[in-house]
Amino acid sequence: GQHLLSYSFDKLFNGQTVGFYISKDYVYIDIDIENITEAEIYQVEILSNKIIQSNFMIKSYFVDKEQLESLPLRKAPVVDSHIRIVEIDGLDYSPCGGTHLYNTGELGLIKIRKWEHNKGNTRIEFVCGNRAFEDYSWKHDYIKEIGLLLSSKDKDILLKVTKLFEAKEELEKDNRKIKSSLYQYIAQDFLSQSQLINGIKYIMVETKDMDFKDISYISTYLNNNSEKLIQIYGLSNDFEGQFFVSRSKDLDINLKVILEEIAKEYEIKGGGSPNTIQGGSSAEDLKSIIQMFFEKLKQNKL
Repeated sequence: GQHLLSYSFDKLFNGQTVGFYISKDYVYIDIDIENITEAEIYQVEILSNKIIQSNFMIKSYFVDKEQLESLPLRKAPVVDSHIRIVEIDGLDYSPCGGTHLYNTGELGLIKIRKWEHNKGNTRIEFVCGNRAFEDYSWKHDYIKEIGLLLSSKDKDILLKVTKLFEAKEELEKDNRKIKSSLYQYIAQDFLSQSQLINGIKYIMVETKDMDFKDISYISTYLNNNSEKLIQIYGLSNDFEGQFFVSRSKDLDINLKVILEEIAKEYEIKGGGSPNTIQGGSSAEDLKSIIQMFFEKLKQNKL
């Protein structure tokens, strides 16, 4: 399969094979063509499979160094003597010591699965023979099952899935707008319940209904729209506690320093920036930890 595919790239586009790898599940070759189109890949597949269907004889024989000059080798041998040539019936001549078929028809089918850029070349992944049949079989089963799920014919599945994806994108866009409005409403509610101490507003909230992503959005919104604000959040469940502390940009305090002080008294893990820190603790310690954040921040000269 590799010989045939390499020949087709060389014949059609003067693409030389510069790498080859075979594994249990797939094979790939590297071709020294930086950019290749889907139409060109299709041409390579057509030529390769026509050669398979033509059932050309595959010959192997040994030659000496002098005889090489009369052969149109696709690549130079890596040895100087006892050189084995694999020939596809006058089409392709390649020095190779591997095991090969007796004719191209034994390959059955060759199919390129995908291709990608690789260090200035193009990496071609392909399957042939039984692997190509197995590749076709599982994809056929998947398409059949997806068609049943979508009540669509196999040729209509791509269009149906595309429409579903576009609808999902629109729903997610609408959902983000709704979430944004909801978060802003919650943020304003938190702000309305804040404590004003020495000119600084303190929001202190414990919840089981939010996660870091929710709190991060609310915190960012409030910091961008408020001054002299400190936010302290505790998020808990039955297994662990999490804390999130943030300040508005106009306050001169390093929250990482506060975190380090509290970490000396409680077993916590966390990190962040001078503006915002977050971390985790046991569920039992969470209430005490966020209360200590509150007390230490009040004691700081902000």
